[in-house]
Amino acid sequence: MKSTQKNDLCPLTQSTLTALTLTIKDGNDEITVTLGKNYYSIGRDSDKDIRLSSPGVSRSHASLVLLDGSYYIVDGDPEFGPSKNGILVNGKIVKKKKLNVGDVITFCRGVCAEITTHDVDTADQENSGQYAFQSKASISNSAPISCGSQPKIGFFSGFPDLIISLDPDGHILGFQNATDPELPQLSSRHLGQSVAECFSINFAINLFKHIRQLENSQVAKEFESSLPVGNQFLFCEARIYSSLNHQKVVIIRNINERKKLEKKILMEAAHDSLTGLPSRNLFMEKVAISVSLKKRKKSYNFAVMFIDLDRFKIINDSLGHLAGDQLLVDVAIRLKDCLRPQDTVARLGGDEFAILLHDIQTVDDAVEVAERIQVKLSLPLTLENREIFPSASIGIAFSKTVYNNVEEIIKDADIAMYRSKASGRSQYTVFEHADNDKMLGFLQLDSALKRAIERQEFVLHYQPIFELKTQKMIGLEALIRWLHPQKGLLEPHHFFGQAEETGLTDAIGKWTLQQSLKQLREWESKLAHSFPLFLSINISKRQFSAPDFLDTIYHVMGKYQFGAHRLKLEIAESTIMANIQSSIAILKELEKIGIKIFIDDFGTGYSSLSYLHDLPIDALKIDKSFINGMDNDATSTGFTIIQSIIGLAHNLGVEVIAEGIECTRHVAWLRSFNCDYGQGFYFGKPVSSQEITPLIKAEAKDWCISHTN
Repeated sequence: MKSTQKNDLCPLTQSTLTALTLTIKDGNDEITVTLGKNYYSIGRDSDKDIRLSSPGVSRSHASLVLLDGSYYIVDGDPEFGPSKNGILVNGKIVKKKKLNVGDVITFCRGVCAEITTHDVDTADQENSGQYAFQSKASISNSAPISCGSQPKIGFFSGFPDLIISLDPDGHILGFQNATDPELPQLSSRHLGQSVAECFSINFAINLFKHIRQLENSQVAKEFESSLPVGNQFLFCEARIYSSLNHQKVVIIRNINERKKLEKKILMEAAHDSLTGLPSRNLFMEKVAISVSLKKRKKSYNFAVMFIDLDRFKIINDSLGHLAGDQLLVDVAIRLKDCLRPQDTVARLGGDEFAILLHDIQTVDDAVEVAERIQVKLSLPLTLENREIFPSASIGIAFSKTVYNNVEEIIKDADIAMYRSKASGRSQYTVFEHADNDKMLGFLQLDSALKRAIERQEFVLHYQPIFELKTQKMIGLEALIRWLHPQKGLLEPHHFFGQAEETGLTDAIGKWTLQQSLKQLREWESKLAHSFPLFLSINISKRQFSAPDFLDTIYHVMGKYQFGAHRLKLEIAESTIMANIQSSIAILKELEKIGIKIFIDDFGTGYSSLSYLHDLPIDALKIDKSFINGMDNDATSTGFTIIQSIIGLAHNLGVEVIAEGIECTRHVAWLRSFNCDYGQGFYFGKPVSSQEITPLIKAEAKDWCISHTN
């Protein structure tokens, strides 16, 4: 609908209105802004609608937004976040505040603003501009700042909204076109037409409904609707006022941008900002619908899957958060590719995802999806010029029984996922009710471990390490035990795996370091310079990958002042190979300060032999499973493997320690293979520091005699 300037103005009664003004004191400067737009940006950046120069003002300090006819001050900017110093309204810190006439806004020291008013004659065509108005009668010190709250409206050019005057039957008597080009433009040919003819039937119905409400209450009414403009629809807000002779005045405002912003806010609230997947809340709502549907329709089945990425923390810590984010985005895409359009995948937070499989037949359908996901995730991904092979642990809860609420099936899927993680990487588990009892035991053990750390229920035992050639004791390995209040002394296989899974091994490892080195220092002090032994300490995967690992080592060395050559750190082969470049860097730092490194459980992992040249290591420890295998057949492959490991180590200039030696045959065979050192029940079981001390003193005495002669 186009019009010409001559026919646009169809004047009604003119009147004097009151415009709203924001008066700002910015240091020595004073800025006056007559308000009229829907939105003002305030800050120090040059592109702001209201630019302030004081250094205490943030680049994007605040937003002034017209919502529902009132101005709100909002701290910061939707894109750039909150301001540095915040905002105060009447001396109180606020994040968002509806403003009233007389309110004082403080942006920082020396920069404040006040809401005031001034009269505008609607006949003044040149100065009217895009103002926000109130009638004089409605203004008071506590009155909210509103736009168009007066019953009598004059028409003048430059007003951003479309204004129309209607007779009691809804025919157009007069109009003032808006300066907003997106709003419909009327012309003289529309005079006398009905609202339905000019706009749409739906708009007319909505309008007349609110006109009836206005006649009953005599209070201005407003509603939101969409107007057809060309081939599109425009969101608008219509305000209705009573006039003389039962006429009505309608002010139509363009709120398209506001609606887009609201939609964006709702979208962001319901979706993860990184991956674009539904959020936890939206996912829970969808699961609730499925739970309710299952109660009404027994034949309907669905499944919930919990997915937790394997080794995500290692990737995130070693390659950086940007690489971690890239991995999460890629995983989100791969998961969506594995699903049907009616299924839902959500990111719950961190590296956890969840899937709702809607309307499936059997649990086998969910298993098929889990297998498809594992294949899809296993495809290589390049992050920071490194090839990564993602994998995930998956838990599945199927609706074979009726769940009473969302929490029940979510809990079961979570339990199944933890069962998968306990089974190793890249596993899926379907929840069985027996798993619930196991999980209760898991939680009880977790609580008991936390109490054990607080109450210092852990103790250390020490197992001797012997040189096989001379059968002289040359070192000790510190081994942790849990003195459980009810179950007695527990070895690590009863609790250490769960402690590693729940993140407690870092705290346990730090305690082990402290106590071991305290004991080492005590032995050194008692035996003076005649202490001939080294002490080896196991380092867990989580402890080794902790950001403060090296700092912890430096701290305990400085605290106990022992000879660094006495300390050996045992690190599992799988731990080192989890992030080889990071491991090499850490091991080289340890090498600089004289600490020796043993690779533990060698032969059970997946190390690349090419990396052994680069690792600053001093010994390989052959896992006891290979030693136990020698009992069966002297010509077995176990013998060949042991000989190969010893030969490889010696070629690299690295010594070998065999674990699990239990008989003279083991000693004889290993000596014939030129194995350097050994430990096991044959030489001595792990015992307390009190029990091992006499053996150490005897060894120290022999050492003194041999070195004296």
